[in-house]
Amino acid sequence: SKQLVQHAIEYMRTHLFETRTIEDVAFRAGCSRARLFAVFKEETGMTPNDYWQRLRVESSQKLLRSTDRSITEIA
Repeated sequence: SKQLVQHAIEYMRTHLFETRTIEDVAFRAGCSRARLFAVFKEETGMTPNDYWQRLRVESSQKLLRSTDRSITEIA
């Protein structure tokens, strides 16, 4: 189950700002959406959706601190 979660997180990081779905993540991790949610929550304490959103926010914060790009551009 840890490996499944790692595959899911890797996919999320690779497609951080693209329009992808949790179904895409589950497919790439080789499981059903329901299984992804159950295993992910067990391993991380978060749902896949919440985790992906947190990755996006953290990445945006880094861009705001380290680049001259505007908030609108990053958003």
